[in-house]
Amino acid sequence: MKRRNFLQGASLAAGTLPAFARTTLAQKNAAKTLRIIHNGNLASLDPIWTTAPPTKDYAFLTFDQLLAVDSNYVPHPQMAEGWTAEDDGRAYVLGLREGLKFHDGEPVRSSDCIASIQRWGARDGFGQLMMKFVDSFETIDDRKFRIKLKKPFALLPAALGKSNSSQCFIMPERMAKVDPMKQVTGRVGEVRRLYPAQGAGRQHRRWPHPGGRSHRMVLHQRSVDRDGGPAGRRAGLLGRTDARSRPGAEE
Repeated sequence: MKRRNFLQGASLAAGTLPAFARTTLAQKNAAKTLRIIHNGNLASLDPIWTTAPPTKDYAFLTFDQLLAVDSNYVPHPQMAEGWTAEDDGRAYVLGLREGLKFHDGEPVRSSDCIASIQRWGARDGFGQLMMKFVDSFETIDDRKFRIKLKKPFALLPAALGKSNSSQCFIMPERMAKVDPMKQVTGRVGEVRRLYPAQGAGRQHRRWPHPGGRSHRMVLHQRSVDRDGGPAGRRAGLLGRTDARSRPGAEE
């Protein structure tokens, strides 16, 4: 039998199945694990120091952005609850969502955000442009801070929410205080999603220290129901991800 005839026959046979049978078959065959094999090793855990794709993907699964763009590249609140412009565009006030925590259980504070923005702004091209307009940062409270500008800069939300490297990832202040021209070193360890647990509960991901040709990255995560978030590349959470840097990675 020719391959073409076989495929046509298989398609017709599938079409004669009852709808519920086709649904059941699809559910049984649905993949529950997404495995990503990068063409390069996860050589760094610092997405500000390098724009390497493995590090960027790691950062998106470990940290997050204050704002993020949708499929039309319009910025929306992500970690931020929202933002307001003041003084005819010469200042922006950003507020954090309630309950945000880092992997060590410490809450995400305004000081973390300010230090992260400053470090990112020293390396990224868009960030450097934005920082030319920045006059100062002011902490209002643990969940709210103000960015004062020398003159209006309407692209500030777009800069903070940019989707191409380098993104403005929010890290703990102790990491963001590292010289932007030096790499953040050390093991991140157990990492928790920045969003507070709801519905299905918490998510955990474990990342071994980088090194070795067969270095493996493993992510264990439960989905979290939450409102908001842009309908773009940041939308949606995977149930479990097992990402390896090379096909030869050990099981």
